[in-house]
Amino acid sequence: MIDLKPIYALFREDDGSLPDIYIKNLSRKEFQIIVETCLKYSDSMKKIPAWHLKEEKLIHLQPIEYFKSYFDLKISTYPIHLDKININGTTLPQLNMFIYGPAPDSLESIIFDYRMGNDWNDNAILSLFEFLVKLLDIAPNAQINRCAEGYEDRPDKDFNLKLMEYISRRIKTNATL
Repeated sequence: MIDLKPIYALFREDDGSLPDIYIKNLSRKEFQIIVETCLKYSDSMKKIPAWHLKEEKLIHLQPIEYFKSYFDLKISTYPIHLDKININGTTLPQLNMFIYGPAPDSLESIIFDYRMGNDWNDNAILSLFEFLVKLLDIAPNAQINRCAEGYEDRPDKDFNLKLMEYISRRIKTNATL
């Protein structure tokens, strides 16, 4: 079992902030598959909210329309609330997903934020790690970092070490932990 005590403060102590988990270095295909995968895992969304740039209003699109409009630069993204993501029998506390890009010839990014608090017990933290590993299975070259809200340039080393420990143990056992 992984000792999660060194990262409890990153999850359990609700200080009102919304820490960020960055997933970077995604190709457009990986980006699209990850967003669709997140929507499938979540119980909360059938259509994706977006801001229509020309009409200047919030709209809701089916995933196929969303990606076409997104890549054609007709919409900007809007927070996507992911509720009831169930991983290995554990329901994660709500995650909010933010999508960034596209720029010509650039790689896409996805950011999740979460509210800290007592809902983040050991099972929830390990399930979050498993969720992130499932995303890495889609995008093996992706970079994942957890940062305090607004501090993208300062990844949390303890989180990254525990995530790497989880991945290492998962590879050794060839199964979820």
